[in-house]
Amino acid sequence: MRALALILLGFLLAALFVWMVGGWKKDGTRWVATWAVLTTLAFFCVDFIVFAVILAIACAMLAKRAPDRVAALYAMLLPMLPTYTYYIPGILGINAIFPLNYVRVLALALLLPAYISLRRTGALQDSRAMRNGLDAIFVAYVLWYCFLAVYHKVTVTDSMRVSVEMLLFTLIPYLAVSRLLRTREQINDLISAVAFSGLVVSAMCVIEMMTNSHPYQVLPYRLDMEMLSGFSYQTQFRFGMIRAQGTFDGGLGLYAVFALGALLCKAQVEKMPRWRLWLGMAILAIPIISTGSRGTWIITGMMLATRFGFWFIRTPARFVTVLTLVMVLIPRAQDAFITHADDQFGTFDYREQLLDTFVPVVWEAPIAGQQSLLALYATGRFNYLVQGEGIIDMVNTYLGEALVHGIPGLIFFAGIFLFSVLTPLRQMKRASPEEAGLDYPIVMWICSLMPAAAFLLVTTSLVGHMWPYISLVAGVSSALAALGESRSFLFSPAPATPG
Repeated sequence: MRALALILLGFLLAALFVWMVGGWKKDGTRWVATWAVLTTLAFFCVDFIVFAVILAIACAMLAKRAPDRVAALYAMLLPMLPTYTYYIPGILGINAIFPLNYVRVLALALLLPAYISLRRTGALQDSRAMRNGLDAIFVAYVLWYCFLAVYHKVTVTDSMRVSVEMLLFTLIPYLAVSRLLRTREQINDLISAVAFSGLVVSAMCVIEMMTNSHPYQVLPYRLDMEMLSGFSYQTQFRFGMIRAQGTFDGGLGLYAVFALGALLCKAQVEKMPRWRLWLGMAILAIPIISTGSRGTWIITGMMLATRFGFWFIRTPARFVTVLTLVMVLIPRAQDAFITHADDQFGTFDYREQLLDTFVPVVWEAPIAGQQSLLALYATGRFNYLVQGEGIIDMVNTYLGEALVHGIPGLIFFAGIFLFSVLTPLRQMKRASPEEAGLDYPIVMWICSLMPAAAFLLVTTSLVGHMWPYISLVAGVSSALAALGESRSFLFSPAPATPG
């Protein structure tokens, strides 16, 4: 129970952070209490299925109380627990149905019923499956993934399992978020929830650094779950400090940058006092610094540079030019203070080895890709890349996509990031000046985060909460475009006062 005691202490610190930064009124106290109650129940449950049922009931109650804020509730609860895996036992000779984790249960319990209800009641302003280019590229990626599952898998059950996983846990959350957000207020609520949850995660990182421990590491043993394959929740140090994980088992750095961007957006929308903004930024810097990851620090600089470049250069064409320069110059700036000689952990050399080894392998099957990374590793051709954990760590998401899903899959995957930026920019070009300043912060949030996330995936694999947050922001981008087209509101390139 020491772990739970530390976590509850973290919630007290989180409540203090929320009170100091302010801006959440009654929501702050209620949301911290919701996190604390559900986390405590998770520690007292003896099985993940029991906790999943409790979570589903809680989600139904929360959604009933605030049906218009379901997407914000999802964003608020998303980082509450790590994405440890639970395998549903199979029946009739099937070894396992499909893996579940906390994020998947949250999507099934909160987003899926709300999306079904929205379609059943006819509340959708536009019921088309593909309303814009972003929807089309996202659906194309999912369908290509499902096609390859049928093409590569040796059994029908494997193909069905992978296809159902993609449809339920990748496509449905994206469609639900993009359709549930029907007003500007709902989008601002979601962004506010991301910023709020960042304060809670920052408090957990403080507890980790004070105790040199990871309180959440005992959770998989209590719920009979498995940790992320290849991930060790051991206490690790880098640059003389513990590498905090917060409530995550992967992807903390990317999430922290998303939360920092959300706070800046919230400050613009609500005209937050400057001292509260700076205090909030200092608190959200805790998980960014405590990751000990150069990649996280670089994308933080990219996000801030892109954001303020967007504010000063208000035409979409010029902004794309500035964004390109940021994507090129900020990563290169690391050469001024980081060299291969400073790389104590061999991360540079290992990434170069991965590229030298696997780029030729991509061209062995450029269309359909390989059956899987595990099948590729099992050939024994790449044993010299095995690290101390006993695995080949594919710390380049795009390389992994090209290997498994071929060049078409890589194009669809990268297109999600590209269209997430181009979609709101295209809508902004058609903007009505009467809506000046109201929607501008939201566009800045999307267009500063997605390029940073796209760059980070060059240096890491897609693990933990990373994909749920990327698809969340993509869903917001699609919703903005649909709202602009329906004239519910229009984007404006007019300036907004920065917080």
